Amino acid sequence: MKIGENERITIWHLGNTGVRNPMRIQDGFRVFANSPYVGDFHGKPAEIGFTRLMNKAGVVASEGKDGTIGRKWRLMFERYGFMYRTVEKSDPYTQEDLGPADSITPFGYTFISADTLSAMQECFLRSLSVEQWELPDGSGLFSPLRWVLALMLELEKRTGSTEMSRIEFSLYGHTTNPLYEINDVVEHILDLRERRKQSNAKKVFDREEKHARGAFYAMKEQNFTDYGDMNMRYLRISGILQRKGRGLMIVPEKHVIAEALASVSYSQNTILDQLKTLTTGAPLPTDNIVVAKQVLVDLQKQLKERHIAYD
Repeated sequence: MKIGENERITIWHLGNTGVRNPMRIQDGFRVFANSPYVGDFHGKPAEIGFTRLMNKAGVVASEGKDGTIGRKWRLMFERYGFMYRTVEKSDPYTQEDLGPADSITPFGYTFISADTLSAMQECFLRSLSVEQWELPDGSGLFSPLRWVLALMLELEKRTGSTEMSRIEFSLYGHTTNPLYEINDVVEHILDLRERRKQSNAKKVFDREEKHARGAFYAMKEQNFTDYGDMNMRYLRISGILQRKGRGLMIVPEKHVIAEALASVSYSQNTILDQLKTLTTGAPLPTDNIVVAKQVLVDLQKQLKERHIAYD
């Protein structure tokens, strides 16, 4: 697929408007783990009750009168593999196949015990590396993180930098997926970058570009940047991406891991297989001793180049 050719834009979402800051998810999940709602977290009474527990713990500032906040937090626990989701009648697998609904998964217990920022980031990295988002044509599943890393590495080949600006991500990062031709997406990003550089009114330029891209999108044009900011926030919690201005770049120390993750951007495994991987803890390239050694050697090289002493 190429951009602009019978295109119907869909934006993938790594979070939701009820949980804008992924740094708070662990705090909320610890509240859940010690609540009476483990194993029974559906319905308004449970959702309202859980929101009030989080409010009492200082995680959110809401009494949760309608249960919306509690429901959105539950969806995040499910999406990142910390809690078993409820199987729908339309799903091609049973609850018994997956695990007891609303119960803490093996990976959820790992997440609870993560006692440093890097340990928590690794949990999110494992979750985000799983191909659990369905491609628009139903041909397979993909990982938005892996796709974005592939785009950034291709940008690096062309420009020497993995940087992707806010407007570039908003218009061409989270609006595309592995069905698109990666070279075509990168060409559009570089074209946007060059034209924006020559513009004297950046805000006007961005607004006009959103409007032009919006011709292929059925929802509000403001979603490009609103959802873009949220998605970038969730991508950064993986620890493999960092802020660059208002955009993103690959953390230099994680470049080898990024390359390994980007080498596979979609899967034709069943969703049940992917959910089982998600809820038990997805493997990372560094779990392999050969790749782990490559990462270590690369890190030592970077430290020496920066004249940083290390043990």
